[in-house]
Amino acid sequence: MCIHVLLEMEVELSKQRHAGDLHEKERLSRIMGNKEIYQEKVAYHRQAETDRLKREREDRISRILQSRKQEREKMRKLKYFLQVEEERPQELLLQKQIVGANSSSKPDGDRWDRNSSFGYGGGRSSTTWSSSRVSRDRH
Repeated sequence: MCIHVLLEMEVELSKQRHAGDLHEKERLSRIMGNKEIYQEKVAYHRQAETDRLKREREDRISRILQSRKQEREKMRKLKYFLQVEEERPQELLLQKQIVGANSSSKPDGDRWDRNSSFGYGGGRSSTTWSSSRVSRDRH
């Protein structure tokens, strides 16, 4: 008798488990369509987030590169300015030496111009040798 009762209980328990499994299977089959829709939404949102982060990163890199380019241009201009400023006193000194050398070879206080130095006469021109030399060296 004990065995018979145990078998009936085991059969009843198996029927309950089977009924529960069928109920769970039915429930899962109903939500399977919703699961696929939800899964597609999640994938879409993840892709959108990835694309947004990628654009932000590219924009940030672009701004950094632009900033570095502007900094290089600024430094190039500063170096050029400093170089010109360093050369300026040397050019002025050279011009003074040229003017001093020309003035020492001038005859008796008279203006010495290009025409008189080549034997074209003592006529005065508006441009003297030293002033034309100075203006030519400036350019």
